[in-house]
Amino acid sequence: MKDRGASGTVAVPYLGHSTGKLAVSFNERQDARDAEIQHVKMRPFLGIRNLASLASWRSPLFSIHPSLRHRDRAFSLVELIVVIGIIALIVAMLLPTLHRARRSADAVKCSAQLYQLGQGLFNYTARNAGWFPAWSGWHVVGDPLTGGDEPGLGWMEAIESAFAPATSSLYNCPTFPAEIPINYFLSARWSNSKSRYAIRANEIRLSTQFVLSGDCTATILYPEPFGTSGNASPDCDKDDAVEDCLRYEGVGGGVRIHPKGLNVLFADGHVATLSKYEKSEITYSPTELKSWDEVIVP
Repeated sequence: MKDRGASGTVAVPYLGHSTGKLAVSFNERQDARDAEIQHVKMRPFLGIRNLASLASWRSPLFSIHPSLRHRDRAFSLVELIVVIGIIALIVAMLLPTLHRARRSADAVKCSAQLYQLGQGLFNYTARNAGWFPAWSGWHVVGDPLTGGDEPGLGWMEAIESAFAPATSSLYNCPTFPAEIPINYFLSARWSNSKSRYAIRANEIRLSTQFVLSGDCTATILYPEPFGTSGNASPDCDKDDAVEDCLRYEGVGGGVRIHPKGLNVLFADGHVATLSKYEKSEITYSPTELKSWDEVIVP
């Protein structure tokens, strides 16, 4: 039988040493087993003597092949050409989209400027017994008589106190080139048909359809080389008394200034973009629906 002592130990024969039998407790055997397991786990590190050698140790799984150790990490010429080609392709795909977005933004800015111009014209009428500014001939900012300028003031000069200086960029549609300033006109066809130079606000019955101003695309009202006028300086009194200023794409040399057409300011103050003439939407007479040609000048 096995002999159990008071300490709960068991006498086990041990033949590995010359000292004979050793009394080994159960806890000591467990500690020996744990030490052996730890020994097995740490076997790859047995040759490491200090922390410095531990930091420099590298597993064979992550070793670099000798042929790759001194390889240059810079791009090769082929890789560089491929990257440049991809970038160029992306830019080529984005440029049309960016161009359309810019043109749309310019159209919105132009519309906002025409709206402000409308407010300036209404301010002028409030100060002048309901009369809109008078139109006349070709006027150059900086009156009097400065290179083709006719006597008097252009309508843009006349409303300066109620709106902005005639040299203000508010008169310049952002879609037009910077060297072609003053791109808005004043409605004058109907007053010209009445042998007058202005119209009163209370004469306008069709305010939501009556054209008050808008983009001027009549090239005859611009100096060369963009236009065909013989005047050398920009006109600050553009009006449609004699020439139709709203010339749509494909009509009388007209162009599509904005992606969706031309911006038009109406007598009620709102601005709309039109791609063509629609009799139900636009009129040059304050009391009945008429096209520009139908308003007869004597």
